[in-house]
Amino acid sequence: MKHILIASVLLIGCLACGSDKNDTSIPDPLSVENLSEASLNVLNESIEDDPSNDLLFYKRALFYYRLKNNAKALADISKAIELEEGKGEYYLLLGQVSYAGGNVIAARDAALKAEAMNEKDPALAVLQSNVYMDLRDSVKYTNYITQTVEMIPFKAEADYVQARRALINKDSVSSIRFLQSAVKKDQDFLPAYKEIIKIYLNKGMYDSSMSYVLNGIRISHQDPLFYEAEGRFFERMKLNGAAESAYMIALKYSDKNPTYYSLLGNLKYRTGDYVKALSWYSLLLQNRPQDLELLKRCGEVAIKGREWSKAVTFYGKLMAKDSSNVNYTNQYKLAVKYANADSTEEIHEEVPVVLSPARQEGEIKRKKDTTNRQNKRSLSKPQTDSTSHE
Repeated sequence: MKHILIASVLLIGCLACGSDKNDTSIPDPLSVENLSEASLNVLNESIEDDPSNDLLFYKRALFYYRLKNNAKALADISKAIELEEGKGEYYLLLGQVSYAGGNVIAARDAALKAEAMNEKDPALAVLQSNVYMDLRDSVKYTNYITQTVEMIPFKAEADYVQARRALINKDSVSSIRFLQSAVKKDQDFLPAYKEIIKIYLNKGMYDSSMSYVLNGIRISHQDPLFYEAEGRFFERMKLNGAAESAYMIALKYSDKNPTYYSLLGNLKYRTGDYVKALSWYSLLLQNRPQDLELLKRCGEVAIKGREWSKAVTFYGKLMAKDSSNVNYTNQYKLAVKYANADSTEEIHEEVPVVLSPARQEGEIKRKKDTTNRQNKRSLSKPQTDSTSHE
């Protein structure tokens, strides 16, 4: 009922907007209550009625940007600029959408156009601070951070850009302090939660990250970073089932980011489930086919999991890259031996482990050291003259 009333009010206002592009009755996406399907429908219908109204496209682009639908936001703000090229706020939004989509150069170019149009929105200073920090242009980001702090000293965004600068200067203590200040000022300021979680993950302080993780999930429950942090925490606590579930959710929301193949593979490897570990490593290898260390890892895990045919394939590829490597050859022969065995015959003998050349040398040295210690102990024992007791 609430949405119907909101839609009715918005629709009445939008019916008049065809004659006045600056009509303030158009749904305002910056208002939380207007981030609804009913409001979007009003905008869609208004655009159908007046497809040359740049303000309507700008408003809908803002709507999509707030909902993190960057592809649709980019399409709409581009259309708004096509219809009206002279508005600085349009280029500001184009820069924000481009930056959110990972296109730093496009964000920089749009921000420069907004600045040239004398756009004075503090959000522009924040955007340029972040852009030039990504580009490591210290002169420019220092200038824009100063502008940000002067314009909005009591806003979370001011603390956030200062936190990022501290990180660039390798001052994680100051960065954490600024980020904690940011979330106190705005408990829904998602970038600060994400940045502080990354710091704690890099330091291995998984327990310290958890309160921020829970708040992050409250704000944006589809962000994979939060579930990655949960998984690392659970894994540290040896709650392997919970860790696996968290990593699987992260994988789902990350659009199959290979990072989570690695985390899942490592988890399964550490718990001795070599068959499942190999399945995750194999998926990772599809994304990194030239990674020699990963190929070696797959071969080793295939041997441990007695996946002989797969081991033959992996070590065959390794031998093609380095035919002089004795370890590759020995492991390949071992895998071929068992792969060619009668599949109905159970293998009872212990599978030999072939060590790498470096580990072979270490094992030889260890045995020599053990032998030398035993000889020294033997020589240090007093010798008894057997004839003295006769």
